[in-house]
Amino acid sequence: MPIEADIACCLGDLEDEGLDCALDVIQGELGAAGIRIPLACPPVDAFRPRAGIEPRWFHSAGGLQFQPDVQYSRGTRAKPVVAEWLRKRNPLARLAETCHGRDLALHGRITCCHSPATIAHNPTLAVKDVFGSMSPTWLCPANLDVHAYLSAIVEDVTRTYAVATIEIDAYAFPDWRAARAHGRIGFDPGAVGTLLLSLCFCESCRQLAARDGIDVAAAERFTRTDLDAICRAGGASDAQNLDDYLERRQPISHLLTWRADRIIELVGRLQEASAAPLAARRPENTVITGADATRVASRCAIMTVPLARSDEAAMEQLVACALTETGAADRIHPILDASNDVTPDAAALVRTVGRAAALGVVGVTLGEYGLTPPERLGWLQQAIRYGRRGA
Repeated sequence: MPIEADIACCLGDLEDEGLDCALDVIQGELGAAGIRIPLACPPVDAFRPRAGIEPRWFHSAGGLQFQPDVQYSRGTRAKPVVAEWLRKRNPLARLAETCHGRDLALHGRITCCHSPATIAHNPTLAVKDVFGSMSPTWLCPANLDVHAYLSAIVEDVTRTYAVATIEIDAYAFPDWRAARAHGRIGFDPGAVGTLLLSLCFCESCRQLAARDGIDVAAAERFTRTDLDAICRAGGASDAQNLDDYLERRQPISHLLTWRADRIIELVGRLQEASAAPLAARRPENTVITGADATRVASRCAIMTVPLARSDEAAMEQLVACALTETGAADRIHPILDASNDVTPDAAALVRTVGRAAALGVVGVTLGEYGLTPPERLGWLQQAIRYGRRGA
Protein backbone atom coordinates (compact mmCIF):
# COMPACT_ATOMS: atom_id res chain seq x y z
CA MET A 1 0.00 0.00 0.00
CA PRO A 2 1.22 3.60 -0.56
CA ILE A 3 2.84 5.40 2.34
CA GLU A 4 3.76 9.02 2.91
CA ALA A 5 7.20 10.09 4.06
CA ASP A 6 8.30 12.89 6.38
CA ILE A 7 11.73 14.49 6.39
CA ALA A 8 13.55 14.95 9.69
CA CYS A 9 14.82 18.53 9.99
CA CYS A 10 16.30 20.89 12.55
CA LEU A 11 14.77 24.34 12.89
CA GLY A 12 18.20 25.97 12.80
CA ASP A 13 19.01 24.33 9.46
CA LEU A 14 15.75 25.55 7.95
CA GLU A 15 16.40 29.06 9.26
CA ASP A 16 19.95 29.25 7.92
CA GLU A 17 19.04 27.89 4.50
CA GLY A 18 15.98 30.11 4.28
CA LEU A 19 12.63 28.71 5.35
CA ASP A 20 10.80 29.00 2.04
CA CYS A 21 13.81 27.79 0.07
CA ALA A 22 14.22 24.71 2.29
CA LEU A 23 10.53 23.85 2.23
CA ASP A 24 10.47 24.23 -1.57
CA VAL A 25 13.12 21.51 -1.71
CA ILE A 26 11.54 19.27 0.93
CA GLN A 27 7.98 19.48 -0.36
CA GLY A 28 8.41 20.42 -4.01
CA GLU A 29 11.53 18.51 -5.07
CA LEU A 30 11.69 15.62 -2.62
CA GLY A 31 7.92 15.18 -2.40
CA ALA A 32 7.70 14.87 1.39
CA ALA A 33 4.27 14.97 3.03
CA GLY A 34 5.60 16.52 6.23
CA ILE A 35 8.59 17.47 8.35
CA ARG A 36 9.60 16.27 11.81
CA ILE A 37 11.22 18.94 13.99
CA PRO A 38 12.89 18.62 17.42
CA LEU A 39 11.17 21.05 19.77
CA ALA A 40 13.17 20.18 22.89
CA CYS A 41 16.56 18.62 22.38
CA PRO A 42 19.99 17.86 23.89
CA PRO A 43 23.18 19.59 22.68
CA VAL A 44 23.76 19.76 18.93
CA ASP A 45 27.10 20.03 17.13
CA ALA A 46 26.45 19.26 13.48
CA PHE A 47 28.27 19.90 10.20
CA ARG A 48 26.15 21.09 7.29
CA PRO A 49 27.61 19.67 4.03
CA ARG A 50 25.74 21.82 1.49
CA ALA A 51 27.47 24.98 0.28
CA GLY A 52 25.85 28.32 1.03
CA ILE A 53 24.54 27.36 4.47
CA GLU A 54 26.41 29.22 7.17
CA PRO A 55 27.83 28.61 9.68
CA ARG A 56 28.98 25.23 8.40
CA TRP A 57 29.06 23.91 11.98
CA PHE A 58 25.80 24.43 13.87
CA HIS A 59 26.35 24.33 17.62
CA SER A 60 23.78 24.62 20.39
CA ALA A 61 23.74 23.68 24.06
CA GLY A 62 20.20 22.43 23.53
CA GLY A 63 16.93 23.28 25.22
CA LEU A 64 13.55 24.39 23.93
CA GLN A 65 13.46 25.30 20.25
CA PHE A 66 10.61 27.78 20.76
CA GLN A 67 9.56 30.51 23.17
CA PRO A 68 7.30 28.90 25.78
CA ASP A 69 3.91 30.38 26.60
CA VAL A 70 3.89 31.17 30.32
CA GLN A 71 0.25 30.14 30.67
CA TYR A 72 1.32 26.51 30.32
CA SER A 73 4.47 26.59 32.48
CA ARG A 74 3.15 28.91 35.20
CA GLY A 75 2.29 26.06 37.57
CA THR A 76 5.58 24.18 37.20
CA ARG A 77 8.62 24.46 39.45
CA ALA A 78 11.09 23.78 36.66
CA LYS A 79 12.53 26.74 34.79
CA PRO A 80 12.15 26.32 31.00
CA VAL A 81 15.43 26.80 29.14
CA VAL A 82 15.27 28.15 25.59
CA ALA A 83 18.12 27.27 23.20
CA GLU A 84 20.58 30.15 23.12
CA TRP A 85 20.68 30.41 19.33
CA LEU A 86 17.06 31.60 19.30
CA ARG A 87 17.73 34.63 21.50
CA LYS A 88 14.32 36.36 21.65
CA ARG A 89 13.16 34.99 18.30
CA ASN A 90 10.50 32.34 17.78
CA PRO A 91 10.87 30.98 14.22
CA LEU A 92 8.67 28.00 15.08
CA ALA A 93 5.64 30.27 14.86
CA ARG A 94 6.44 31.22 11.26
CA LEU A 95 7.31 27.63 10.40
CA ALA A 96 3.97 26.38 11.74
CA GLU A 97 2.04 29.05 9.83
CA THR A 98 3.98 28.32 6.63
CA CYS A 99 3.50 24.56 6.89
CA HIS A 100 -0.22 24.93 7.45
CA GLY A 101 -0.45 27.26 4.44
CA ARG A 102 1.42 24.75 2.27
CA ASP A 103 -0.58 21.75 3.51
CA LEU A 104 2.71 20.32 4.76
CA ALA A 105 2.32 18.33 7.99
CA LEU A 106 4.37 19.61 10.93
CA HIS A 107 5.36 16.89 13.40
CA GLY A 108 7.15 17.74 16.64
CA ARG A 109 9.63 15.70 18.65
CA ILE A 110 10.48 16.20 22.31
CA THR A 111 13.56 14.62 23.84
CA CYS A 112 12.12 14.44 27.30
CA CYS A 113 14.75 13.68 29.93
CA HIS A 114 18.04 13.96 28.03
CA SER A 115 18.52 17.68 28.66
CA PRO A 116 21.80 19.02 30.08
CA ALA A 117 20.57 22.59 29.51
CA THR A 118 17.54 22.00 31.72
CA ILE A 119 19.61 20.37 34.46
CA ALA A 120 22.05 23.30 34.48
CA HIS A 121 19.16 25.53 35.58
CA ASN A 122 17.24 22.88 37.55
CA PRO A 123 19.80 20.58 39.23
CA THR A 124 17.30 19.13 41.71
CA LEU A 125 15.52 17.38 38.82
CA ALA A 126 18.50 15.24 37.82
CA VAL A 127 18.98 11.49 38.15
CA LYS A 128 21.34 10.55 41.01
CA ASP A 129 23.17 7.26 41.46
CA VAL A 130 23.54 5.36 44.72
CA PHE A 131 26.64 7.41 45.58
CA GLY A 132 24.68 10.66 45.38
CA SER A 133 26.38 11.73 42.17
CA MET A 134 24.09 13.88 40.03
CA SER A 135 23.81 13.21 36.32
CA PRO A 136 24.73 16.26 34.23
CA THR A 137 22.61 15.03 31.34
CA TRP A 138 19.40 13.32 32.46
CA LEU A 139 16.23 14.42 34.25
CA CYS A 140 14.61 11.88 36.55
CA PRO A 141 11.48 10.51 34.82
CA ALA A 142 9.91 9.63 38.19
CA ASN A 143 10.17 13.18 39.54
CA LEU A 144 6.71 14.76 39.64
CA ASP A 145 8.16 18.19 38.85
CA VAL A 146 9.64 16.65 35.69
CA HIS A 147 6.20 15.25 34.85
CA ALA A 148 4.66 18.70 35.22
CA TYR A 149 7.43 20.37 33.21
CA LEU A 150 7.20 17.92 30.29
CA SER A 151 3.41 18.01 30.33
CA ALA A 152 3.53 21.82 30.03
CA ILE A 153 5.85 21.56 27.01
CA VAL A 154 3.61 19.01 25.29
CA GLU A 155 0.46 21.03 25.95
CA ASP A 156 2.13 24.24 24.77
CA VAL A 157 3.47 22.97 21.44
CA THR A 158 0.40 20.91 20.54
CA ARG A 159 -2.03 23.75 21.25
CA THR A 160 0.02 26.78 20.19
CA TYR A 161 1.46 25.36 16.96
CA ALA A 162 -1.18 22.74 16.09
CA VAL A 163 1.39 20.05 15.27
CA ALA A 164 0.03 16.98 13.48
CA THR A 165 1.66 14.61 15.99
CA ILE A 166 4.06 14.97 18.88
CA GLU A 167 6.78 12.35 19.34
CA ILE A 168 8.50 11.70 22.67
CA ASP A 169 11.81 9.97 23.20
CA ALA A 170 14.28 9.63 26.11
CA TYR A 171 11.28 9.46 28.47
CA ALA A 172 12.69 6.67 30.63
CA PHE A 173 15.66 6.04 32.92
CA PRO A 174 19.14 6.08 31.36
CA ASP A 175 21.90 3.54 31.70
CA TRP A 176 24.99 4.91 33.39
CA ARG A 177 26.67 5.77 30.07
CA ALA A 178 23.88 8.13 29.07
CA ALA A 179 23.65 9.53 32.59
CA ARG A 180 27.36 10.33 32.77
CA ALA A 181 27.87 11.63 29.20
CA HIS A 182 31.67 11.30 29.06
CA GLY A 183 32.01 9.01 32.09
CA ARG A 184 34.68 6.35 32.03
CA ILE A 185 35.04 3.07 33.94
CA GLY A 186 38.28 1.09 33.82
CA PHE A 187 36.65 -2.35 33.79
CA ASP A 188 33.54 -4.08 32.46
CA PRO A 189 30.89 -3.95 35.21
CA GLY A 190 28.83 -6.66 33.49
CA ALA A 191 25.06 -6.78 33.30
CA VAL A 192 24.55 -6.62 37.07
CA GLY A 193 27.03 -3.79 37.59
CA THR A 194 25.56 -1.83 34.68
CA LEU A 195 22.10 -2.12 36.21
CA LEU A 196 23.26 -1.09 39.67
CA LEU A 197 25.23 1.89 38.36
CA SER A 198 22.12 2.96 36.45
CA LEU A 199 19.66 2.94 39.35
CA CYS A 200 18.37 6.34 40.44
CA PHE A 201 18.34 7.20 44.15
CA CYS A 202 17.50 10.88 43.86
CA GLU A 203 15.45 12.45 46.63
CA SER A 204 12.29 12.22 44.56
CA CYS A 205 12.73 8.51 43.83
CA ARG A 206 13.50 7.79 47.47
CA GLN A 207 10.45 9.63 48.78
CA LEU A 208 7.97 8.39 46.20
CA ALA A 209 9.15 4.78 46.28
CA ALA A 210 9.04 4.70 50.09
CA ARG A 211 5.54 6.22 49.95
CA ASP A 212 4.51 3.32 47.71
CA GLY A 213 5.87 0.66 50.06
CA ILE A 214 9.28 -0.01 48.46
CA ASP A 215 12.08 -0.87 50.88
CA VAL A 216 14.41 1.82 49.51
CA ALA A 217 16.95 1.42 52.31
CA ALA A 218 17.41 -2.28 51.54
CA ALA A 219 17.65 -1.61 47.80
CA GLU A 220 20.30 1.03 48.44
CA ARG A 221 22.23 -1.24 50.81
CA PHE A 222 22.33 -4.12 48.32
CA THR A 223 23.28 -1.76 45.49
CA ARG A 224 26.23 -0.35 47.41
CA THR A 225 27.41 -3.70 48.75
CA ASP A 226 27.21 -5.50 45.42
CA LEU A 227 28.79 -2.65 43.47
CA ASP A 228 31.68 -2.59 45.94
CA ALA A 229 32.19 -6.32 45.38
CA ILE A 230 32.16 -5.85 41.59
CA CYS A 231 34.68 -3.02 41.90
CA ARG A 232 37.01 -5.10 44.09
CA ALA A 233 36.88 -7.95 41.58
CA GLY A 234 37.45 -5.62 38.64
CA GLY A 235 34.17 -6.64 37.02
CA ALA A 236 31.24 -9.00 37.37
CA SER A 237 31.49 -12.68 36.56
CA ASP A 238 30.01 -13.63 33.18
CA ALA A 239 28.21 -16.40 35.03
CA GLN A 240 26.29 -13.86 37.11
CA ASN A 241 22.83 -14.03 35.54
CA LEU A 242 20.75 -10.87 35.93
CA ASP A 243 17.46 -12.73 36.47
CA ASP A 244 19.05 -14.91 39.15
CA TYR A 245 20.54 -11.85 40.78
CA LEU A 246 17.19 -10.05 40.95
CA GLU A 247 15.56 -13.18 42.36
CA ARG A 248 18.04 -13.00 45.24
CA ARG A 249 17.75 -9.23 45.67
CA GLN A 250 14.00 -8.72 45.95
CA PRO A 251 14.18 -5.08 47.15
CA ILE A 252 15.98 -4.15 43.93
CA SER A 253 13.49 -6.16 41.88
CA HIS A 254 10.61 -4.35 43.58
CA LEU A 255 12.28 -1.01 42.88
CA LEU A 256 12.51 -1.91 39.18
CA THR A 257 8.81 -2.74 39.07
CA TRP A 258 8.02 0.58 40.73
CA ARG A 259 10.18 2.44 38.21
CA ALA A 260 8.36 0.79 35.31
CA ASP A 261 5.03 1.98 36.70
CA ARG A 262 6.37 5.55 36.95
CA ILE A 263 7.37 5.53 33.28
CA ILE A 264 3.86 4.50 32.24
CA GLU A 265 2.49 7.17 34.54
CA LEU A 266 4.64 9.77 32.77
CA VAL A 267 3.67 8.62 29.26
CA GLY A 268 0.01 8.62 30.29
CA ARG A 269 0.29 12.13 31.65
CA LEU A 270 1.90 13.37 28.42
CA GLN A 271 -0.87 11.68 26.44
CA GLU A 272 -3.48 13.53 28.49
CA ALA A 273 -1.66 16.85 28.03
CA SER A 274 -1.34 16.52 24.28
CA ALA A 275 -3.84 18.09 21.89
CA ALA A 276 -2.32 15.99 19.08
CA PRO A 277 -1.83 12.23 18.68
CA LEU A 278 1.11 11.07 20.79
CA ALA A 279 3.93 9.08 19.20
CA ALA A 280 6.56 7.39 21.37
CA ARG A 281 9.99 6.17 20.37
CA ARG A 282 10.22 2.41 20.84
CA PRO A 283 12.13 1.78 24.08
CA GLU A 284 14.99 -0.65 24.55
CA ASN A 285 16.44 -2.54 27.52
CA THR A 286 13.33 -2.58 29.69
CA VAL A 287 15.16 -3.65 32.85
CA ILE A 288 17.42 -0.60 32.94
CA THR A 289 15.16 2.03 31.36
CA GLY A 290 11.95 0.92 33.04
CA ALA A 291 10.08 1.35 29.74
CA ASP A 292 8.22 -1.69 28.44
CA ALA A 293 7.35 -1.33 24.75
CA THR A 294 3.95 -3.04 25.01
CA ARG A 295 2.85 -0.89 27.94
CA VAL A 296 4.14 2.27 26.26
CA ALA A 297 2.28 1.36 23.06
CA SER A 298 -0.95 1.13 25.06
CA ARG A 299 -0.60 4.82 25.96
CA CYS A 300 0.25 6.27 22.55
CA ALA A 301 -1.23 6.37 19.06
CA ILE A 302 1.98 5.62 17.15
CA MET A 303 5.29 3.95 17.94
CA THR A 304 8.32 5.30 16.07
CA VAL A 305 11.03 2.72 15.46
CA PRO A 306 14.55 3.67 14.29
CA LEU A 307 16.09 1.24 11.80
CA ALA A 308 19.70 0.26 12.43
CA ARG A 309 20.42 -0.11 8.71
CA SER A 310 18.61 0.27 5.39
CA ASP A 311 17.86 -3.34 4.61
CA GLU A 312 14.63 -5.13 3.72
CA ALA A 313 15.22 -7.99 6.15
CA ALA A 314 16.01 -5.54 8.94
CA MET A 315 12.77 -3.68 8.18
CA GLU A 316 10.78 -6.92 8.31
CA GLN A 317 12.31 -7.89 11.64
CA LEU A 318 11.77 -4.44 13.12
CA VAL A 319 8.13 -4.27 12.10
CA ALA A 320 7.51 -7.85 13.27
CA CYS A 321 8.83 -6.98 16.74
CA ALA A 322 6.89 -3.72 16.94
CA LEU A 323 3.75 -5.47 15.70
CA THR A 324 3.69 -7.70 18.78
CA GLU A 325 3.74 -4.54 20.90
CA THR A 326 1.37 -2.26 18.99
CA GLY A 327 -1.01 -4.86 17.60
CA ALA A 328 -1.31 -3.10 14.25
CA ALA A 329 1.11 -2.19 11.47
CA ASP A 330 -0.63 1.16 10.92
CA ARG A 331 0.58 2.23 14.37
CA ILE A 332 4.24 1.70 13.43
CA HIS A 333 6.37 4.50 11.96
CA PRO A 334 9.94 3.53 10.96
CA ILE A 335 12.73 6.12 10.94
CA LEU A 336 15.49 5.71 8.34
CA ASP A 337 18.80 7.54 8.22
CA ALA A 338 20.26 8.47 4.83
CA SER A 339 23.83 8.58 6.15
CA ASN A 340 26.49 6.24 4.78
CA ASP A 341 26.73 4.44 8.11
CA VAL A 342 23.11 3.26 7.77
CA THR A 343 22.28 3.47 4.07
CA PRO A 344 24.98 2.43 1.57
CA ASP A 345 23.22 3.68 -1.58
CA ALA A 346 19.94 4.89 -3.08
CA ALA A 347 18.84 1.38 -4.08
CA ALA A 348 19.04 0.14 -0.48
CA LEU A 349 16.97 3.07 0.76
CA VAL A 350 14.35 2.62 -1.98
CA ARG A 351 14.04 -1.12 -1.32
CA THR A 352 13.71 -0.57 2.42
CA VAL A 353 11.00 2.06 2.04
CA GLY A 354 9.24 -0.21 -0.43
CA ARG A 355 9.29 -3.04 2.08
CA ALA A 356 7.85 -0.74 4.73
CA ALA A 357 5.02 0.14 2.35
CA ALA A 358 4.33 -3.53 1.66
CA LEU A 359 4.16 -4.22 5.41
CA GLY A 360 1.48 -1.56 5.84
CA VAL A 361 3.18 0.85 8.26
CA VAL A 362 1.58 4.25 8.82
CA GLY A 363 4.49 6.18 7.26
CA VAL A 364 8.24 6.68 7.41
CA THR A 365 10.62 9.47 8.40
CA LEU A 366 13.76 9.97 6.31
CA GLY A 367 16.68 12.24 7.00
CA GLU A 368 18.24 14.15 8.40
CA TYR A 369 17.78 16.97 5.90
CA GLY A 370 20.45 19.36 7.18
CA LEU A 371 23.12 16.64 7.36
CA THR A 372 22.42 15.18 3.93
CA PRO A 373 24.91 15.94 1.10
CA PRO A 374 23.40 17.18 -2.20
CA GLU A 375 23.81 13.84 -3.99
CA ARG A 376 21.98 11.94 -1.29
CA LEU A 377 18.97 14.28 -1.41
CA GLY A 378 18.24 12.42 -4.64
CA TRP A 379 18.15 9.19 -2.68
CA LEU A 380 15.39 10.61 -0.49
CA GLN A 381 13.48 11.74 -3.55
CA GLN A 382 13.61 8.28 -5.13
CA ALA A 383 12.55 6.55 -1.90
CA ILE A 384 9.63 8.92 -1.33
CA ARG A 385 8.33 8.46 -4.89
CA TYR A 386 8.64 4.68 -4.61
CA GLY A 387 6.76 4.63 -1.31
CA ARG A 388 3.96 6.73 -2.75
CA ARG A 389 3.46 4.25 -5.56
CA GLY A 390 2.83 1.60 -2.95
CA ALA A 391 5.87 -0.49 -3.93
